[in-house]
Amino acid sequence: MFMLKTLSSRLTLTLLLLFVSVMAVVVFSTYQSGLLWQDRVNQSLYRGLVNSVSRDMHIDDIRKIDLVGVKSNFRRLVGRDLALDAYLLGGDGQILAATSSAERGRVDSEALGEFFALEPDFPVYGTDPNSESAFKIFSAAKISDDLGQMGYLYVVVGEERYDSIIDKLLHHNCIKLLSRMGIASGVVVILLGWILYAAITGPIKRMCLNIDAYEESGFTDLALLQTQRGSDSADVWHLKQTVQRMAEKISEQLRQLQSMDKLRKEQLVQLSHDLKTPIAAQRGYLETLLLASDKINPAKAKHFQQQALDNTQILSQRVEGILELARLDNQSHPCQLEVINLSELCADTVQQLESLGLKQGISLSLNMPADAIEIMADIAQLQRVLINLIENSFSYTSSDARVELTMLLLDSGEVRISVADNGCGIAEDELLLLFEPYHRSSVELPQQHLGLGLAICKKLVSLHDSNLQVQSTLGEGSNFYFDLQVCCAWPMARVPFNSV
Repeated sequence: MFMLKTLSSRLTLTLLLLFVSVMAVVVFSTYQSGLLWQDRVNQSLYRGLVNSVSRDMHIDDIRKIDLVGVKSNFRRLVGRDLALDAYLLGGDGQILAATSSAERGRVDSEALGEFFALEPDFPVYGTDPNSESAFKIFSAAKISDDLGQMGYLYVVVGEERYDSIIDKLLHHNCIKLLSRMGIASGVVVILLGWILYAAITGPIKRMCLNIDAYEESGFTDLALLQTQRGSDSADVWHLKQTVQRMAEKISEQLRQLQSMDKLRKEQLVQLSHDLKTPIAAQRGYLETLLLASDKINPAKAKHFQQQALDNTQILSQRVEGILELARLDNQSHPCQLEVINLSELCADTVQQLESLGLKQGISLSLNMPADAIEIMADIAQLQRVLINLIENSFSYTSSDARVELTMLLLDSGEVRISVADNGCGIAEDELLLLFEPYHRSSVELPQQHLGLGLAICKKLVSLHDSNLQVQSTLGEGSNFYFDLQVCCAWPMARVPFNSV
């Protein structure tokens, strides 16, 4: 079975089976054709001989006909000692006399009718009276006597005791003929098979060489797989195109992996810098307090302690963001779905962050329907998304700006949750990278961040079978939104929006 794993071995086996099948059909067809041809020639010849014998006979009484003499005359006309049996038949096919004992009492009258047709289709096989079941070619002639009695002279050439000898001779001749035909056919089949094998495997072998060269190029040189169709069959050409598309996909994925690897290295450098900054600041304050504690007044010492604590919190937030993103990437952040009151969650979130907005001179508002809306969600994850989006808006808006959290019921049975601001907006070329981890806007901020907030938000929203999207115009503001399926809203009648 191992040998059949290669294309060449399968083609060889296929050609061998094809050759054997063709030869079997040729042998059978030739043998049958030979038998039919011999029977047709003999029956046509013997028909004329029997008619000649019957015309030379003067019959006073059919029942007294000399069948032995008939056999002798028939052999004389043929010119050789032919094995045959002669029978005298009545008008209905009944055997009246025979040169040997007959196993049957009559012959098939239908076969006689076909034999005496104006244009008989030889060979016609009739009853062999010496056998209970055999049918052989025969010859017959209509005869009549002086008394007006009608009958048939029925001659069967080849008695049953000679059949085995004739079969051997026939087989012997067929074997010699078919042996020559087999040798000739074998040479032709081998030649055609070699041409077919070269035609089929040639393009595939060249394609394999091209693939090996493409692999040696580091999966980068696609020109090695770009070939013209030429005389390729449709299947081979389709295979080549498929391989080329796969190679293009491999090369594209390789470029992406290389780009991601480069980005990962850059992110590691940036991450090291982002973690190093608060650590260095914290270390500086603590070393100052340790080395010069007796020279620093209490107010300044307290300030140093507060700065060290603030840097510790910044470091803790950044590390927690990195760990959370890793958990989301590894799908180890379970989503605990439950029925929650979205209206209450949004109101609590706005109330929690309202004072932070006021400190920066930013107005935070909530716009939602009067209906109490319930959804299936993880309340902690959803609130994390809302807080991140609102704080992100705070970061990119100036004082006297507005940030609005909106809930909008859609006709599809979903609720759209959006956080909109009238801040600086986002450049169009940055929108595609906005949700990528460690991406930072080109806008300068007082306090830089890792660029993980929006990436975490998008992954948390995707856990709720939704997609976080953004619409933004540079200089006019941004709108982040996503849709969630509504479980229930009561009362069912909709009323105008309220502002909270």
